Parts: sequence; C-alpha cells; structure tokens
Amino acid sequence: MPGAHRDYTRMVTGSFPLDGIGYHLYVAQGSESPLSELRAQILANLADVHSVVTAHEGASSSKQLWVSEYGFQASAVGPAGQAERMAAAFDAMAEAGTVAIALYFNLRDFPGSTWGIIDDTGATRPGVQQLASISAAHRPALGAQALAAFTAPLTAGELGTVTVTLENRGASTWTDEVRLAAAPGCPDARAANAIAWEPANGYANGITDARVFLAAPVPPGGSVTLEVPVRAPSEPGSYTFAARLVREGVSWFGATATANVVVTAKPGSGEDPAGSEQDPDSERSGCTAATGGGIPLALALLLRRRRHSCGMEAVQQRDSDRM
Repeated sequence: MPGAHRDYTRMVTGSFPLDGIGYHLYVAQGSESPLSELRAQILANLADVHSVVTAHEGASSSKQLWVSEYGFQASAVGPAGQAERMAAAFDAMAEAGTVAIALYFNLRDFPGSTWGIIDDTGATRPGVQQLASISAAHRPALGAQALAAFTAPLTAGELGTVTVTLENRGASTWTDEVRLAAAPGCPDARAANAIAWEPANGYANGITDARVFLAAPVPPGGSVTLEVPVRAPSEPGSYTFAARLVREGVSWFGATATANVVVTAKPGSGEDPAGSEQDPDSERSGCTAATGGGIPLALALLLRRRRHSCGMEAVQQRDSDRM
C-alpha cells in the first residue's frame, strides 16, 4: 500500500517522514577564506538543512544531522591550515547543536589529491595530532573497544568459554550498571548471539537475553577480561557468539564482539562431524554498525569505503564532485 512503509517507520521509530539526514559539508576550501567565514558558512548551511527537517517533522523535532564528510586539502590551505580548519569546523558544528556525528575526510592522500592527514608517502601532517586532540577532548561518556576470542571447538552439549576483552574508551567509569550482554541484533548490535550463555556471575533468560556482571569498576583507559561460559547446542555446526556492553536502562555502547564457535558431533553419534552450517541470516540479523541511545558529536575517519548503519549508508562522494 502506498505510504505504508512510512507509517511503519513512524510507528516503530517515531520518525516521520525522514529516516535520517546525511550531508557532505565542504565550505571555505581556499586559504583566502578566514576562519570566521568558515564558521559562518557552516552555521548557515547546517541551519538550512535542519530547516528541511523541521519543515517536515515540526519545530520540536530532535532529529540531528550526520555530516558524512568534511575536510580540507593540504595543497589548498597548507598542512597547518588543514589542521586549524579541522578544529574550527568541528567547533562550529558543535556550536550549531544539530549534528550527531561528523566524519573527517580523509585518512590518507590518494592520487591527485591532498585531502589526507597522512600524505602519499606515509608521512603525517599536523592534522593527525589535531584529530587525536579533538577526540580526546570530546570522548563520549560511554565508549568501549571489545574483542572476543574462542579457539577450541566444542562437542555437542559441552560447556566451553569465550573470552571477551574490553577497554574503556569513554569518559565515565563503568559501574555495576554496565554489563556485558548477549547481543540481540539490529538495531542494538551488529550481530545476534546464537549460542546459550551460562554465566556464574550474571543471568541468562534466553539466547539474546543474558548478562555477565563486572567484578569491579573500570575507569576510563582501564580494561577488563571476562570469561563467558557457553553451552554447545546439540546439533553440530558453526554458531555466532555476539556480545555488546549495555548500561542498563540507558543505552548500548561500544563495538559488538563476535566469535565463531564450532560445534562437532559427539563421538559415536553417527552424525557428520562437520555438521551443518548455522543459518547465515542469524548473524546478518544484526547490522553493520549500531548505536544504542543518543550519539554525541564525534569525529571519525572516513576510510574511503561504504559505511552502513542498519540499512542506512553514507556513500562517499567522488573527489570531482567537490570541485
């Protein structure tokens, strides 16, 4: 039915009629443009784009913009000017208050351009230090790096362990409200857990409803390693372990840690030891990137590839389109 997809989107997300808004923001690209002009153009352009949102969704809409690219060529503004404009543009976007995330273009030069903060020989420009400084000063309250490791195959029905190492990349200490959770898939995690947890320090109500508690607070910059007991299914095959941190009642955060758990048949069972592969859709039921809760204004490097977020994507613009 015409319009049914919009009605569904509004029912599920409260969003109508726009799912999200991405914007490539390129202004004041020459050295003759002062920083005051850079600021003025960014504020004006963001106000114009956001006015489209409020025109469709009302003045009270809280929907923010995703600046899918912004950047400056070192050959046009100089290496120091590139770093200076990176910071000035970030400050202007923060001032606007309508930007959820900004992706800086680009990490490294490619033939015929100098957009990178690393040149084509691998030498760094001042933008590298500037990016690190901005990122350190604007860490989100909740942030994490996560890695899951599992090596030994399990026999059907056997209890094994997946090790998950977590690093606190945010500005807040993880207290007992922060737990490692079985990932439920999109929109809260990029993959869905497909193997049963049996934690001693936590709980498990189902495949995607399980928690492992932290034994102690983890401060910013600190790390912790958790061992998650998992029970191999009765059927041989390959199963996805997926976990993500959650602050209960607030938001999911950090990367989704995944591991492939291989389950073999019991000796003498007569079953094919290789078993059958897990339904590939079980891992794809997640999404490539997800962000639980609100997203603070943050910087990321756009590494000249497609970025996906639960079916939404920001596709890089060709260099020629920016001229």
